[in-house]
Amino acid sequence: MKVCLTVTGMHCTSCAQSVQKLIQKNKGVHNVYVNFATNEASFDVDNPDFKIETLLKEIQNLGYHAQIKQEQETDSAFEQEHSLLRTKLLQSSLFAVPLFLLSMTSMFVDMHIPYQKWIELGLCVPVMIIGWKYFGRSAVRSIRNLYPNMDVLITMSSSTAFLYSLYVLLFNIKEAHLYFETAATIITLVILGNWLEAVSIQKTQSALKSLQQLQPSVANLVQKDYFNDTEIVRSVPVKELEIGDIVLVKAGDTIPTDGIVAEGDIEVNESMLTGESIPQYKRNQDCVLSGTLVMQGSAKIKVTQKSTQSLVQEIINLVQKAQQNRPRIQKIGDDIAAIFVPVVIGIALLTFVLSFWAAEKPLEASFLNAVAVLAISCPCAMGLATPTAIMVGVGRASQMSILFKDGRAIENLARIKFIFFDKTGTLTTGNFTFDEVQVLNPKYSKTEIESLFLSFQQHSNHPIAVSMVRHYTQKKVNTVSIQQVESIVGKGVQGYYQGKLVQIGRFNAVQVQDKEVQQVTLWIDQSPVAFVRFYDTLKADSQQTIQYLKSRGIEPILLSGDTEVNCKKVALQLGIEYFCNVLPADKLHYIERYQKSGVVAMVGDGINDAPALKQANVGIAIGSGTQVAIASADVVLRTDKLYSIVTAHQIAQKTVQTIKQNLFWAFFYNSVGIPIAALGWLNPMIGALIMAFSDVVVIGNSLRLRSRKIEA
Repeated sequence: MKVCLTVTGMHCTSCAQSVQKLIQKNKGVHNVYVNFATNEASFDVDNPDFKIETLLKEIQNLGYHAQIKQEQETDSAFEQEHSLLRTKLLQSSLFAVPLFLLSMTSMFVDMHIPYQKWIELGLCVPVMIIGWKYFGRSAVRSIRNLYPNMDVLITMSSSTAFLYSLYVLLFNIKEAHLYFETAATIITLVILGNWLEAVSIQKTQSALKSLQQLQPSVANLVQKDYFNDTEIVRSVPVKELEIGDIVLVKAGDTIPTDGIVAEGDIEVNESMLTGESIPQYKRNQDCVLSGTLVMQGSAKIKVTQKSTQSLVQEIINLVQKAQQNRPRIQKIGDDIAAIFVPVVIGIALLTFVLSFWAAEKPLEASFLNAVAVLAISCPCAMGLATPTAIMVGVGRASQMSILFKDGRAIENLARIKFIFFDKTGTLTTGNFTFDEVQVLNPKYSKTEIESLFLSFQQHSNHPIAVSMVRHYTQKKVNTVSIQQVESIVGKGVQGYYQGKLVQIGRFNAVQVQDKEVQQVTLWIDQSPVAFVRFYDTLKADSQQTIQYLKSRGIEPILLSGDTEVNCKKVALQLGIEYFCNVLPADKLHYIERYQKSGVVAMVGDGINDAPALKQANVGIAIGSGTQVAIASADVVLRTDKLYSIVTAHQIAQKTVQTIKQNLFWAFFYNSVGIPIAALGWLNPMIGALIMAFSDVVVIGNSLRLRSRKIEA
């Protein structure tokens, strides 16, 4: 059973890991995933005694709020979190700002304000109450569960400054300074940073939101009024549509779910799903997709998929899954974040001890150094480095008709050294062009032979047969009456015409074929009667795609089950290495061999490509390919444009580059900031300010992916 929860109140990776650790303690629970950036937690459970209510209470006791995720609930959770942070920011600022101004003014201006110290205490207390309620509860609970989080550092730094100042005030220690403004400012700045972080994270989800908005919420359901023998149309929620229902769509409508045209003719803009800008003409029995826009006409659509199983929803699910899977590079940040808080607390204590006893600094200076270490330390940036970049990268790819099923696929695609291509339908169009029929037996006319080709090839699903049917249908060739037709795997199609055995394909030892070209031969009663030559052309962007790959040091290789003549011709045109007459099992052998020398990608579209797509480090399926190939791949190109591989590779490289930049900043910030604070060169308030904006810098860098130049 799959369980999905909405968990609010998490601020960083440490928070997410504490929730994950808690969930993993439950018997029978596995595949646990927690993402603080999206307020989501999911896991599989196979324990019949598992009680979700108990787990929700345990998460509540840990300091977070959890509930079973409902449809369209994520935005609501974000809004609630934003509203809470905004309210607390306004409340704390109301007291912290005048406190800060009062304290700073008295430092630089010689002025006497009656009861100033007590006024500062009065202004600080409300902010501390806000901080203790917001950060303190979570800090205490995380310590109780032996998994201290970021809130521990915030609570310790602000509370230490407050309690020290309170001690100085109550015992009237004349020479000591008060740091009420430091305590209040730390809390206020961290809340400000959390609010900015939440706003920024929501922007990283913009691509996913745009996909979710493709599917309308209501549909025009057509129902029969049996009393008046008429049809009525009523508006119903899309989620209530059942398979077999009839919905009415007209110009300007968005098709609510996948279906087929039952009545009428329409022109549909499918660019939002396929990337193709030219409207598609749809008539009786043609398939239509949810989320596509009706440009002209009106039609009745028969529902073939419920809204939860539509193509749009499938794409949304793939994008969400890709954002959940962690690439290997993320493990670096997660491992450090897991031990970050205890280490920082240790450094802060060590700073105080060394400053006070070893360096013989005053108690106040030693105390401030320790507080500064706590204030500037931030594991959030490390935790945000990878997931925010992945969210933006996967989202942008989906907008460009590329689906990454797995976050790890992004990392692998950025590192590929070899890329194998299937031939037909991948490098070539798969839509064959045909010459004029060459008749060998004068008893038969060209028109009759064309009719035989059309009539028999309609019973085959072979790509050549499909192209031939399309070719002769466009020529408006008529069909003839045939009997006992059957398709024979590996040979072709055969049946009877006017009592004579007709065979099309490879049936006889005697072949009428030129080795340099491809052709289909027609036999009647075992004798060759006619043949037609055909050609499979390269896709328009094949040359450009191969050139790009070579320029990046990636070796493209043709790997096909076709004959050597056909493979050699394509390979020579593209200037690449080739392997021909390769069975599906042999493709695995070649991929495994090359994997010893580097990361391997495989591009294909057929059922026979599925094992190779699975074996490769990155399987790339052409969107028009079979469902088996698409299901086996890590990356799906939703268009037939081969150049989408270039786009996908650039997005992958720029995403990984962004992750590395984020991690560098996070490590640099903490590795430089903590020593500076420990040496006493940093005021705690400045440290809190820098810490509050460190994660915003990481998110901002990730958001740059939305506008970075990508070739498409």
